Amino acid sequence: MNIKIKRRQHLVRKKLDPVISIDSLDNAQTTRERCEMCGFDEAAFVEMQTRSADEPATRFYKCKGCRHTWNDSS
Repeated sequence: MNIKIKRRQHLVRKKLDPVISIDSLDNAQTTRERCEMCGFDEAAFVEMQTRSADEPATRFYKCKGCRHTWNDSS
């Protein structure tokens, strides 16, 4: 069986919105969490269920000092 490719389709990356936008950073809940980039000890955070319901939620952080983002899937 011979399969011929007639045309190639290039995939286009989907643009993703940030989990915590810079505009909503002032209104987000904050916690004492040390930033791994700058060492600042306050970060805004949100929790989202990114996996199945029987797995714990993932917490996304954004440093209030340098705006670095990271997550902690606790």
